[in-house]
Amino acid sequence: MADKKSKTKLAPFYLWRFRSIVAACLIITVGLTYAVYKGFTSKQAKNLNQLISEEGVLKTDLITKYQLIKSVPLYEKKLPELDSLESNVLQQFPLSDELPNLLIQINQLAENDHVAIASFSPINPENEAKIDASGIKDVKISSESFNINLSANYDDLVRFIFEIARVPRVIKIENLKISRIDDKKVNATFVLTIFYRG
Repeated sequence: MADKKSKTKLAPFYLWRFRSIVAACLIITVGLTYAVYKGFTSKQAKNLNQLISEEGVLKTDLITKYQLIKSVPLYEKKLPELDSLESNVLQQFPLSDELPNLLIQINQLAENDHVAIASFSPINPENEAKIDASGIKDVKISSESFNINLSANYDDLVRFIFEIARVPRVIKIENLKISRIDDKKVNATFVLTIFYRG
C-alpha cells in the first residue's frame, strides 16, 4: 500500500482536467510574455537613454548657436569701430617705400637737437625680424634695423631719443651704450629698429 502512494504518475494530457490545462497555459503564456517584454524593453530603454543624451547635447549646441546668432548685431555695430582701430594701428607702420622719408625725419630730429650722427648703417637683412600679423587683413609686418653712432651733449642726446619716441611710428631703440668724450659731450651707440608694412 505504501508503494502505491509513493508512485504518482502524470496522467496523459487528454485526461487532464480543464483547470490544470488552463493553469499550465497561463503559466507558459506569462513566462513567454515576460521573456519577450524583458528583451524588448531593455533594448528600447537603452535606445531611449541614448536619445535622451543626444537630446541634451543638441539642446546645449542649439543654445550656444542661438547666443552667437543673437550677438551678431552687436558685432556688426562694433565693426566700424574695429575697422577704425585697425586703420589707426596700421598707420603706425609705414609702407616699405616710406622708410627713406622716415630716416630723413630721424636725421632732421638729430640736427634739430644738435646731435652729430657719425654713422647710420643698416644691419644685415638676414637678421631682420618678420612679424606674423596674419590676423590683420593680410598685412605682413617686417623690420629693418640700423646701427647708429652719434655724439652730443647728454641733454641733447636725451631730447633726441625722446623725440624719436614721439614719432608716430613703431620704432624700437635697444642696446644703448653711452660713453663720455669730455666734460660736455658723450658718445652713444644703439640699434634703431623700424617696423613697416611690406
